[in-house]
Amino acid sequence: MTIYVVKSTDVGAPVLSGVNGAGKDVIKYAAVTVAGMTNLFETTNAITIRANYGNQFCLNVQHDSAVSGDARRMTVRGAEGAAGTTSASLVDPFPTVAQSADNGGACWLVSNSATSAARPWVVVVDDGATSGYPKIEFYSNYSASTNVWDKEVWADFYPAFSGDTYNTLVSTSGAQTGTAAAGFASGQTCSSVFVQPTNGVYIARNLGGSVKSVWGGWIVPGAGVFGDVTGNLAQWGTGYGSKYWYDYVGISDSGSNSTGGTSSSTIPVRGFMHGQMVPITSNLTTVNSLDKIADTNFDAGAEFLIIRETNSSNGGGVMTQIAGDWKPPY
Repeated sequence: MTIYVVKSTDVGAPVLSGVNGAGKDVIKYAAVTVAGMTNLFETTNAITIRANYGNQFCLNVQHDSAVSGDARRMTVRGAEGAAGTTSASLVDPFPTVAQSADNGGACWLVSNSATSAARPWVVVVDDGATSGYPKIEFYSNYSASTNVWDKEVWADFYPAFSGDTYNTLVSTSGAQTGTAAAGFASGQTCSSVFVQPTNGVYIARNLGGSVKSVWGGWIVPGAGVFGDVTGNLAQWGTGYGSKYWYDYVGISDSGSNSTGGTSSSTIPVRGFMHGQMVPITSNLTTVNSLDKIADTNFDAGAEFLIIRETNSSNGGGVMTQIAGDWKPPY
């Protein structure tokens, strides 16, 4: 995989804050300046980016309080195409405005303060040139508290079904201003398979391609992966034989079901997040956000970056792969 790990501490990196345009500048810097994705359209506070590989769909970011309703969050959508930087200019967006409003649903949290106070951030970008699955993972340390991070993503995911050509998603976190929505949780599904999410994922289309912008959620399917404890990091968790225990991040898909009721069209696991895993443990006290874990059992060169959701030892977290080859569960 060609992975770019871009941080707020990098020389020349822009500042992330609750000031209009700051979030857009961070995404542009990581995805376009560093990783080389295509800048289709840009204004002071908004940008539309296209991937150069995979499905070559778009990510639209509008960090403008006039759009998002608050400068502490930015409006974010995926789209199959675009003619500009506004939500109205997007071609086949996901989610649609009807599904998730600019100022209350289709948002990523930037900061808990609508001021110029800087917030640490990390953006992990896979350009897709090698893997075939481009992605932009946005991690904001929105309150500047050590392990309190929001985790959002736009990506082509690894499909569980052959012929799936609409396997692009974007996460949403609702009208957040001071606390993050439920992101990847340790060992838990993060949004119901059957309830249209305030925080969850929207996929470009259903598996057959006939229904646009379908919603789903994160789901941990229970595959289970064990790895070695490295010498430079204390044992993570308890009761797992001195080994890490983590799992794949699955994506559920509501299919043509868009009314919030149960439906036989729901696909419990349509695919998996390429290069991401979720820790399954009752105790995260031995690791902190931005710690790195090498796991030669997973791959000879595998290295994961840890991002935690809360300071609570039993809170959620995510492991994003920053080196080595990612292996699907099957």
